[in-house]
Amino acid sequence: MRFFSGKRYFPRFTLAGVVLAGILVVLLLAAWNTGENLLYIVFSAVLGMFVLSLAAGLRVLQGLTVHRQMPHAVYRNTPFVYTMQIKNTKRFLSSFSLRLESGGDAAGYLLRIPPASTVSFSAQHVLPRRGVYTLPPLEVKSAFPFGFIQYRKAFADPHEILVYPRVVLARTGGVEQSMHTAGPPRLIRGEGDEFFTIREYLPGDDMRTIAWRVTARMGKLMVKETGAGHSRTLVFLLDTRWREQEGADEPFEEMIEVAASLMITLLGRQYSVGFQTPDMKVPPGRGSGQQQRILDGLARITASREPAWRDYDQEVRKLLSEPLRLFLISMNEDLNLAGALHQNVTALNLAEVVYG
Repeated sequence: MRFFSGKRYFPRFTLAGVVLAGILVVLLLAAWNTGENLLYIVFSAVLGMFVLSLAAGLRVLQGLTVHRQMPHAVYRNTPFVYTMQIKNTKRFLSSFSLRLESGGDAAGYLLRIPPASTVSFSAQHVLPRRGVYTLPPLEVKSAFPFGFIQYRKAFADPHEILVYPRVVLARTGGVEQSMHTAGPPRLIRGEGDEFFTIREYLPGDDMRTIAWRVTARMGKLMVKETGAGHSRTLVFLLDTRWREQEGADEPFEEMIEVAASLMITLLGRQYSVGFQTPDMKVPPGRGSGQQQRILDGLARITASREPAWRDYDQEVRKLLSEPLRLFLISMNEDLNLAGALHQNVTALNLAEVVYG
């Protein structure tokens, strides 16, 4: 576990500190003009408070280190909890009255950290946009002991966090219906006969793959699924070319969210799923590991400024040599990439992908 030391900033007066400074000036002028010893005594007492505040405040943030434990990834606009640990490395002095802020938002308050001790606590945060984020610096502030001077220290943490697109359950009828109406995928000779698993029957499965003994034992239709060469392998072509128009961010993010929801739902239905963009490839796969690979990739996707998808036809022909189905998801309705190879690539209409 690595703790980070912070960068100290120049102290600044609080409102109470400004008022105190004004009182000091008034007392000093009054003492000079009147020569009253009592005013000098009061001035000395107030000045002593000010000096004590300055000396104590300098020690409060000294010797503090911070560690933040964040999740690898979170979903967009979904609150998540992370852990902060603040360590006081001073041997004899405590740190008092610490206010914590991250990205301008209050993250917590600590009354006291004993010497040579570590305090842990949890905080909640929300990241509103998909992408890869570096955590904003954690600022630790203290106006101890009297609130006249505020001291500030910023702890920069290079930890990155992935923000996944929002994922909801999607109805896969459009994808499955297109699979039924399209011709069978080309199989590679010698592959497709290796047993993979037994799963529940889904509409469109070949009746010849039904495991009748298991079906009788389970009381519901079960099918044998083979490995390579099976038609339940899907690759989604995501057209991430940027469309120059006002408000294009929203449809682009909607396209990514639709793709994420559709692929994760299909993974849950035991499909082998992958995707490809002009700049990124995630080969088809199954299981929770594949789900993380897909979401990691989608979190890192950025819009391509290229006007055309280079070598699109060649990429499609390469994929067609494998036993899989191809689907195109695009927000560019006037630039349908599936046109050149429409008989092999199914273009999905975003409006027809309904969340369930």
